[in-house]
Amino acid sequence: MNTKLSKIMKDMTPTYTFKLPLSKKTVKYRPFLVKEERILAEAQSNKNPTVKDEYTMLHKIISNCTDLEDIESLMLCELELVFLKLRSKSMGNKVSIPHTPEGEEDSIMLDIDLDTVEISGEVPDNRILIDDKIGLRVSPPTLSTLLAVDSKTSASDMKNNFTEVLNIIENSIKEIFTEDEIIDTEELSSKDLRTFVENLPTSAMEKITKYFDDIPALKQEVTYKAGNKTKTVTLQGLDSFI
Repeated sequence: MNTKLSKIMKDMTPTYTFKLPLSKKTVKYRPFLVKEERILAEAQSNKNPTVKDEYTMLHKIISNCTDLEDIESLMLCELELVFLKLRSKSMGNKVSIPHTPEGEEDSIMLDIDLDTVEISGEVPDNRILIDDKIGLRVSPPTLSTLLAVDSKTSASDMKNNFTEVLNIIENSIKEIFTEDEIIDTEELSSKDLRTFVENLPTSAMEKITKYFDDIPALKQEVTYKAGNKTKTVTLQGLDSFI
């Protein structure tokens, strides 16, 4: 490309930096350009996007707009926070989100400042004991975890689809250990790992579920008026803010 034109393009694109709270990586980023707007428009034209569709779109945009390397290894909450930062600088930090108060039929609009949305929670202990002799080492879901799952489920339905939840769990188990040995799950076939997970006692599944419930997430408490009452709702996850 013409050197002068390249300089003009660089000069007209501002850059910003911020530090991710969990991985402690410093991110340099720029707002969306026309090419990212096109990616967003194409994603929005898909009326029934799967989880894989949504996070593939995030991967493309974050790859374009930041200097992050190895994006696939980021925890999902940090990936989502990066996207909110990009969205804020590109399209404005103020958004209005529809919300239907409990017990009501009509929805109201909640005003959110994206710059105030933060990651809440700490990464829980990654060792989950099945019994006194057997345990698992797990890791929080990352972008690579979701992209490895050939899911046909939408993000809003993911938590209610038991099969898809099992897929995420399987891809998050890194080791199975006993008193005598450690088995790296990368050495296991997907069939063997699925059989192992399906044969876990329900008490172990409850511990695993709690681990995933305790994983850090984008969260924001929002106060609003409902008639003469002041109420508070907690919004969680990227889909709650866009």
